[in-house]
Amino acid sequence: MRISRLSVQAARFVDDLAACQVPPNACNQYSYDEEANAVRRDNLILYLRQMAERSPGVLLVGEAAGYHGCRLTGVPFTSEDILLCGIPKFGLFGSAHGYRTTGDSSNPCKERTASMVWAVLSQLDQLPMLWNAYPFHPFIEGMPCTNRPPTSSEIRTGKAFLTILIEIASIRTIIAVGKKAGEALTDLGVRFYLVRHPSHGGRKEFASGIADIMEHGR
Repeated sequence: MRISRLSVQAARFVDDLAACQVPPNACNQYSYDEEANAVRRDNLILYLRQMAERSPGVLLVGEAAGYHGCRLTGVPFTSEDILLCGIPKFGLFGSAHGYRTTGDSSNPCKERTASMVWAVLSQLDQLPMLWNAYPFHPFIEGMPCTNRPPTSSEIRTGKAFLTILIEIASIRTIIAVGKKAGEALTDLGVRFYLVRHPSHGGRKEFASGIADIMEHGR
């Protein structure tokens, strides 16, 4: 059986993420500076290897890791609740597959955007891979429990990881989720489709946009 490059290189990719330096008003949720980050690194490696088995071909890209989502789990577009309960249709995530939370909160956290995205993706026949233009969590200075848009410099930092992921996962199609993610990808100079962000009444347009691209390539 052919083993994909993504499966083989997942751990090295996550190690490179962990070693990346971020500014004071951003958090590298994979770094070796915090013991709890080991759980997030393990979660991301599990996710990349599960996706390698599925050979997705399509990459769904958000803007940056959010405080209630990827900042806690280590996996883009997930919450602790999704991570532990899993996506039964695709056999993805779930504590039975080894995914864990850091145990920082007594109740698994939910995240609105992640819930909306997975409600749509669960209706598809093919599963895209998920990533962020800036893979770390940018926050307002002095307020780590907030989110802010990544700077141009941070987007350039994210470009290296996005480029590697596209290559090792053999990605053929890239979809930006929302205008901010689209602006980030434009700065990166990659070709992509743009779909509306599902929040603020955009869920129906997000769903139809994803379905059109996944099914018909438009």
